[in-house]
Amino acid sequence: MPLTEHAAFADFPHPFLRIGDSNSSSEVVLEGTFLSLDDDAHGAVMRTAREPGPVSITLLHTRSSSEQDTVDTQWDVIEEGTIELTGTHPRLLALTGEPILDLTGIEPGTYRIRASATNRHRTNPDSPPHVTIELTKIEAPLPKSLIRDTDGVRCEDPYTPNFPVLPEDRPHTARPPHATDTPPLAQSWDRITTWCTLHSPDTLTALADGASERDITATESLFPHPWPEDLRTFYRLQNGFRPNRWAQLLPAHDLLSLEALRNTHNDQLTLTRELAAEDPDIEEFITSQQPELREAGTPAGIYLDSFIPVAERDGYLLLCDTRPGPLNGCITQYGRDTADESGPTWPSLAALLDDLATALATGATFDEHWHAVTESGTLTWNFAR
Repeated sequence: MPLTEHAAFADFPHPFLRIGDSNSSSEVVLEGTFLSLDDDAHGAVMRTAREPGPVSITLLHTRSSSEQDTVDTQWDVIEEGTIELTGTHPRLLALTGEPILDLTGIEPGTYRIRASATNRHRTNPDSPPHVTIELTKIEAPLPKSLIRDTDGVRCEDPYTPNFPVLPEDRPHTARPPHATDTPPLAQSWDRITTWCTLHSPDTLTALADGASERDITATESLFPHPWPEDLRTFYRLQNGFRPNRWAQLLPAHDLLSLEALRNTHNDQLTLTRELAAEDPDIEEFITSQQPELREAGTPAGIYLDSFIPVAERDGYLLLCDTRPGPLNGCITQYGRDTADESGPTWPSLAALLDDLATALATGATFDEHWHAVTESGTLTWNFAR
């Protein structure tokens, strides 16, 4: 008999339900039919329905195996496996992190999790899909088993715009969308320098003259893929800042000279190698997922040899992704803690400079949050939520 019964009714923004400790990783790798267990079996994910929407949930916490050991035909799917709960606040959660149920009475330990569901196709308009989850404390782990499967709804693909947790095979779409007739990079750069001449001469005089063709070609040769022509053009027009000069042309990043680009790139690759040497999971991820071989714009989760840093500040970078694919040359923001999980921000360096020129000339926001401000010939940026 159940010791404890919990019930909830949730309207899911994604058709997935998580169960596990509140401090467990939010990274989810789905595989299987209904019940997906993470690599360390500290939690599980269930596909509650084919589409997002309301779902009825019951959780039973039992001492021993239940009557469900005989297949109950009211359920379209039944699957079981093993999870570990450490007692640090087990919860049922939506993938976006909203708690559905707090399971404060559950003790730490190893549990058999048996999950069942019905009406996941939402074919019965009079009742929502129903999921029941049964946790039974056990001494030794049990193999994952599919006991019943009749509805054909698979536990796969949780990746949505609100849950871009791990790299996936499909590249992101650059944000925000741009027209296909983005002006040539040199034209946008001319708009930027013309504006600086009138409103912020300090910015203009801080910029170094363009690099030589020889230096551009020599730097490009250090990378595994040819550079987009936009990138070569950009360095013909400027090469970072003059010695002992600086300007805030970009709100959150500083332009890199070719020398700084090379040094930053080498530092990031060294850091990735060091992390992989310390953590076998990172090395295994690199070997199994091979993010270097994915299309441009696909989140890699680590720094790649194909990434070219064009700007940086305090460990946060703007990268040009030179991997092949439709988004070759896209610009992605790379964070120390988040890597490139948000996907590309601009489809090209030309699109970035077009946005920058427009923001300076019209007062529009740049990168959704930044407003240009000038005072006594100096350009700064204000952040607006």
